[in-house]
Amino acid sequence: MAGLYDSYKIKTEEFGDMDDSWTETNCFFYKGGKAIFKALVNDNKRLESFTLDKGSSFIKTSEGFFVGGSARDLFSKKPMTWETWYTGTVFARKGHWEFHIPSDDLNGADIPAKLSDIKSTAKISMIVYYKSLPQ
Repeated sequence: MAGLYDSYKIKTEEFGDMDDSWTETNCFFYKGGKAIFKALVNDNKRLESFTLDKGSSFIKTSEGFFVGGSARDLFSKKPMTWETWYTGTVFARKGHWEFHIPSDDLNGADIPAKLSDIKSTAKISMIVYYKSLPQ
């Protein structure tokens, strides 16, 4: 896709502590100075996943979902099991795709079980595609 991004930056970071640490290499893609998406690369320099960020609303999944799209629309059209790790979002996975909604966009629920659990103004905040199915 021409014009998908105009610059990128590769960043390698260490995470964890002395008992459990790991290194991640991400390639961040930008357009007009806005973060569009990032790609996680494994030790063999192969793509593991990519994450669509806030600036990526012009990129849609094959089903038409996008960051900034209606969370209620996603919930009603794509049945999934939702969960949370209490890090600010709830998420659901279907196949290789993972969708996130901000926890603040829920109506008194930790995890949405019905459409009314999601505020009418709620938006999809992040979409992740995993090359291999997540465990």
